[in-house]
Amino acid sequence: SSQHSPGSQFCIGCKLEELAVRNFSRSTTASAPKNIANALPLIARGFRLGRQEDSHEFMRYTLEALTKVFAPMAPPEHRPHDTNGRWTLLQRCFGGALQSQIRCLSCLHESNTCDPFLDLSLELARPSGGCCASVNEAMELFMHEEYLEGQNRYKCEKCSKLVRARKQFSLKRAP
Repeated sequence: SSQHSPGSQFCIGCKLEELAVRNFSRSTTASAPKNIANALPLIARGFRLGRQEDSHEFMRYTLEALTKVFAPMAPPEHRPHDTNGRWTLLQRCFGGALQSQIRCLSCLHESNTCDPFLDLSLELARPSGGCCASVNEAMELFMHEEYLEGQNRYKCEKCSKLVRARKQFSLKRAP
């Protein structure tokens, strides 16, 4: 543990490996991840044992902790050029890039930003009511263009004023 997480006796990678080995062994007894549960504050500051927490947030903290543990182990040939040495197997499996484009509807100037992600939070409720029938539908909803107007206008870099704009996400690199 201290080999993977210097200065700490707890390594989330080692504890998850121990849990997987125990669960996939031929043993028929149930196993509880007590060593992980007891270390919740080390994985996610603010998380406490016995208190209801958000599972998605826990997953994000766990992936972040695993990324820190495994970063030094990734061979350089498996790292893409844009990761500044922070490439791991987790990023290879879960990592993608999301492009956000905002287009000024006055001068048509486009602002594009690209951000890495390990997960996306998709809304399952349709704006018109009901639930999305598939992940594809939820992705389409996520990437649907929206208009920035009224109190939510965009300050255009080129116009230097608040303007009506179109914002849209697109998947630059899929996981």
